[in-house]
Amino acid sequence: MLRRTLAIATVVLLAAVAVRPTIARTLDEDGVAMLFPAKPGGTSYRLGMNDPRGDPEHLKLWADTLTQMTEHGVKFWRSTGHPVSYASGAPSGTSHRLMIFASGGRQTLNWQTGAIEKGYCGNPNDLNAFEATIYCRLHTLTGRHESVSWSLRGGAHNGPNSSSIGLSLRNPPGGRRGAYKELTWPKYGYADVTTRFDYTKTSGAWLGIKVISYIADATRVRNLMYLDTDPYNENGEKKNQWRLYFEWFDTQGVAMGPYTQATLWAGWMNMFRVDGWTHLDFSILSAREIEPAAIPSDSAPANGAKP
Repeated sequence: MLRRTLAIATVVLLAAVAVRPTIARTLDEDGVAMLFPAKPGGTSYRLGMNDPRGDPEHLKLWADTLTQMTEHGVKFWRSTGHPVSYASGAPSGTSHRLMIFASGGRQTLNWQTGAIEKGYCGNPNDLNAFEATIYCRLHTLTGRHESVSWSLRGGAHNGPNSSSIGLSLRNPPGGRRGAYKELTWPKYGYADVTTRFDYTKTSGAWLGIKVISYIADATRVRNLMYLDTDPYNENGEKKNQWRLYFEWFDTQGVAMGPYTQATLWAGWMNMFRVDGWTHLDFSILSAREIEPAAIPSDSAPANGAKP
């Protein structure tokens, strides 16, 4: 009887393992956990060990200086921000921008000239369902217009070409406006989001940020932000301790400022942007297409990051 009980228990255990095969993490070429499965043959961009200035068709920077450095086993680039004047009339400041054009080419459409109908802003290979990652470190607040965000699913930062939404880090307590929409620059709409945990941006601390965005159905775009708040060990090895920071749906018909149109198209440009910090370090930068059919409907990713 004992032998039969053990056999049944073994079968149950194996069955449990069989139905959750994706809990074992898959790492990308940078050693970073891929939270959602990559689409075979899909569009992708990876900086790797390359010079960020060496491939302007797929990556452009807003930075006055760029220096390669190594500390505690981590190789990274340090940028100084570029002066920026804000259309809102706010005092001028400093901005760092890393603009990824994974599909290359040029922007051909925006939300007013065919992106809704065609389903893309640049070309059919634009990122539609995708996971983007950056490992970054901020240095020294300037005291003006502070923000850290990913601008997604859009195009060039001018007029209706912008065609984008954005996900931002928030500082507790009482931080608001975790999501924004900028279909036509410089007009913004904002939405509050509820974070799963508090995170305070800290000068000199490494942070991993992942964003996932995809069209969930005919009227909604699902967007998730994950953080790894202590991404490196003392030897510069990646910990891959990703946690869901927040989830937000961009929904057709729901007003955000002057807009009710959801970003139901693939973006030609996806941009990581930091304002109000003197220096930005970045060691990992990538964006890759993911397989929509493999995405679970709840907030837990296929590769088992903490909810």
